[in-house]
This record gives sequence, C-alpha cells and structure tokens, in this order.
Amino acid sequence: MSFVDTDVVAGRTYSYRLTVSDGTNTTSRSAASSATALGSGLPYASRVLNDGANLYWRFGESSGPVGADSSGADRAPRYMQNVSYRSADNAALDDPGYAMGFDGSTAYAFSDDIAPAPTTYSVETWFRTTSTSGGKIVGYGNGQPRNGTNNTSLSGSYDRHVYMTNDGRLVFGAYTGSAVTLTSAGSFNDGEWHSVVATQGPAGMTLYVDGVRVGRNSNASAQSYDGSWRVGGDQLNGWPSRPSSNFFAGDIDETAVYPTVLPAATVREHFTASGRVVDVPQAPADAYGAAVYSADPDLFWRLDDSSATTAADASPYGVTGTYDGRVTTGSDGALEDGTAVSFSPQNASNGGVIGSDLQFTNPRDYSLELWFNSTTTDGGKLIGLGNNKTSLSSNYDRHVFLRDDGRLVFGTWTGQQNLATSDASFNDGAWHHVVATQSSTSGMSSSSTASSSGPTRRPAPRTTPGTGRSEVTGRGTRPRRTSRATSTRSLSTARCSRPTRWLSTLHSAPVRLRPMPRRRRRRARSPQRSSVTTPSP
Repeated sequence: MSFVDTDVVAGRTYSYRLTVSDGTNTTSRSAASSATALGSGLPYASRVLNDGANLYWRFGESSGPVGADSSGADRAPRYMQNVSYRSADNAALDDPGYAMGFDGSTAYAFSDDIAPAPTTYSVETWFRTTSTSGGKIVGYGNGQPRNGTNNTSLSGSYDRHVYMTNDGRLVFGAYTGSAVTLTSAGSFNDGEWHSVVATQGPAGMTLYVDGVRVGRNSNASAQSYDGSWRVGGDQLNGWPSRPSSNFFAGDIDETAVYPTVLPAATVREHFTASGRVVDVPQAPADAYGAAVYSADPDLFWRLDDSSATTAADASPYGVTGTYDGRVTTGSDGALEDGTAVSFSPQNASNGGVIGSDLQFTNPRDYSLELWFNSTTTDGGKLIGLGNNKTSLSSNYDRHVFLRDDGRLVFGTWTGQQNLATSDASFNDGAWHHVVATQSSTSGMSSSSTASSSGPTRRPAPRTTPGTGRSEVTGRGTRPRRTSRATSTRSLSTARCSRPTRWLSTLHSAPVRLRPMPRRRRRRARSPQRSSVTTPSP
C-alpha cells in the first residue's frame, strides 16, 4: 500500500502517521514517518527520478522504524538497530535534506519487498567515512529480521553488492559460483562524500566512483535467489579482501536502484547534479582526438608526455600508464598536433614498455588502435594484454605484433594460436595506422594502412574464426615484449603514437570515417591495404 500527497511544497519535510480500520475497529496511530517533498528545486533528486529509479531512499526521516521510498514504488526502507537519524546534511549540495548514520556493528536498512534478484540493474548511493574496518555499503541479500524482534539477520545468499575494504577501496561483486569482482585502485575512507554507482547487464559489470568509471568486465551473470536491497551491512563471508566488519561505519545518503544500466554519461550527469564537478579530461580540441574521445575509449594515450614517467590518459576514465625501460618521449608524431615516443630495445628482454596502471580482466569484446613507424627487421610487439606490468608476462595475448619481415599479426590464445596476418609489410619507415578488433559473436579482424599523408583507411576483410580467448587478468602494454607466435625478438627502433583501447567492439564504419589530419612533411604515399588470414582449425 502506498500514499501520494499532492498538496505539498517542494523541499519541505512532512510527517505522517497511519491508522487502519475495518469499519468497526480502528488501530492506534503508528509511529510518525517523515518525508521531504520533491520538486524542481531539487536538481539531484529530480534527475534520479527522471532517469527511472524504482527504489529511492533519501534518508530524511527524523525518527521511526520505516522510511520513505521517493520513487513511488512502495519499497520503503526499514531501519534496524542503531541507525542515527539526520546524522549529516544531504550529500547532494543543492538539495535540502539529511543523511543516515550507520554504526558499523549492527545498524542497517532493508526493504521487505522480496523479489527475484535482478539480472539488469544499477545501484547508486553516496557515502562518507573514515573507518578502517570496511563493511558493506549496499547490496542484495535474502536475510530478514527475526519475526517480532529488531535483531539483525545476515543473508545466506548475497551479492550484487558494493563493500569497502579495510584500506578504503571499493569492491563491486556478483556471484556466479565464485566471486566476480571489480575493485577501485584508490581508497575513499577520507571523510569526504563520495558517489558510487555499480551496474550490471548483458554487456557486463561496471563500477563508477565520483562520476568516473574505475573498472568494468564482461560478466553478465549473478546468483539466482529471492531477496531485497539492503544498506549499511550484511554478510561478506567468502568475498575477496573481506573487511574486518560486515557493517559499514559512516554516513549513507541518496540510495537509488534502477531496472536499467545507467550509461556513463548519465552517471557523470548525476554527479554534476549534486553540485560537484567530475574530474575527467574534456574532449580534445583536434578532430582526431575528439573523434576518439566521442567513441568512449577505455584509455587514450596521446603520448605527448614531456618525460617518460606517466602516460597521460585523454579518455574520460583516467587510466594512466607507467613508462619503463628504454623509452624516449618527444619524437615527431603521426599527426601534426602532437609527438610520439620511441622504443629502442637492446635485445629480446631489455627494451621499453608502457603498462596501464589499471588491470583489465578477461576482455571479450574489444578494439585496439595505434599508429607506428619503424624500419626494424627484428619484429616485436606493438600493443597487447599481459599479466605483468613491466617484466615479461607469463600470460599474454590479444596483441598486435610486427614480424621480422614487417607483416602485422593480430593474435589470441585459446589453447592454440588464432592469428590475423597482413599480406603487406609495414616496416618501411612511414607512419601506419592499425586497428585490431575481436567480437565474441563475429570473431577477429584487423586493418592497417600507410598514412604518411593521412589517406582514407579501408578496413581489411573481416575474419570470423577466433571468437575465443584465453582467461587473462592483466594490463594493456605497449612495445617491448616478445610474442607467442612468429616473432622472437622485441621491437627495434620504432616510434608509436595515439594508442587507444576499447572494451567494446569498434566497428568498421567509425574506423573508416574518423578524420585524419595530414602531415605535409612527406610526399603522399598511396595507401597499402592489408588483408587478414587465420590458421585452419
């Protein structure tokens, strides 16, 4: 049962008490329950509702065991044990209201609307803490308080949750027979308000903090059971980096659940609606950079860095890279508006590399893109995934490497090599552009072309074998490493520019249409087109 009061003033808090009658007998009044009226003067709350939240707990109550669900879906929070009402002002700076405090030992809130655990959802909340004991912030579980008591009942089935580790990192997890998690690199137990959004759907899981994506994978599965959403604490037994406490000590506010996957742009807009600014790079001003940025890459290293320490990320996600070994910055780049880096290894194990500072887990649909220039006859890896950031990896594939004869190879490992190999050679001292794509449904493809004057690119024929890949948790890396297949030495005296990586398939149309500024220092070359082949099964 729900009640909608239309005779209210936006931003004002109202208190309600309930009586029930069967026409003859009437119950005594319930405890008071408070709710704040929403309206156009609440930019954050209005945005949450406009984007389709079907659970929205604003935690504005001053007392009482039951709170309000501002979504209108009648999934009100029930407050258990030692919650602290109005422990802080609203996390959304421009919205009036309050937050709820949780004691880190017994306090939590839950919905008694028992339903099958969702397969597609987004869960969003704000939190603030200085705790070093971690605890669950929000999640799904089947635990219910014991009848007639206010006791805590931990869940026996529990996942789709976000919890904090003892050192302040955030973990988003789903259970598929084992724990599948995304973990933030940074810590957030600094006493400041932070926003966390966790989404899962057919494309996998994604974790955002303060409007910025900090991790994602391709896992679309989770445990099947009936339960409800819980805030402030629940069971965490068996989960990685399990904190000291199941319960969160700190303030929580503005918890919302959606039956859809919120896109990255919407997550950023919510953070901005809170009265804050998202700390992400703006789109580059040049045509090429703007085109790559608009395609939403996971990382975009332009390699214009002044020193070989940190590779800046021009994507919205801040996935920096670390330089290691024999790498030199400041070389002439593929495009007019930037520079490149040069790699000059001495031998197969003594070279240079740029490794991503964020790990990626088993990407299934992805595209790799970069420009390179070389005259080497020793081959070597241009870009790929490996499980070691700086030294040689023991697990490695999803890579593009140059053979000794200058031909390009795109390869994955599934217990055997799956290769796409160019017909032409590209170690001619000109700038070349290469894109390698793998789709879980349509297989592997690559394209490459000479580009000293920036000709229009023509994608090479697509190959459909090789839809599998090895299970690798690793980091994107740039040249240095030897390959699993044809080449036996590292890349010699090469320059690379503008590497880009997507965890989704970059289709041929945007590859073909992306504008390419021309360099005028060399006479235009006619484009060389590559084709691809794969080994027989």
